[in-house]
Amino acid sequence: MKIVVYILTILLQLLSIISLKLLDNFYLILTIIFACLILGLVFKTDKRLNATLKAVGWGLLYGSITSITGGAIFMVWLVLNYPG
Repeated sequence: MKIVVYILTILLQLLSIISLKLLDNFYLILTIIFACLILGLVFKTDKRLNATLKAVGWGLLYGSITSITGGAIFMVWLVLNYPG
């Protein structure tokens, strides 16, 4: 369950950014990713939730971390290869 939510988080964030043409607005991209990051952190650390929701929280948390890392690497690559 963790891996499925992890992959779905990455794919849904990527599709939402591409389909909404948000690449021009980096702050909106960060808002979407940080909202998923905080939601995943809440789900993962809440003691009252069952194991399924904790797995969803794990997938959201680490999927968002992977997305923000990939986005930062992509932005650095763009700056290095297309300066100006």
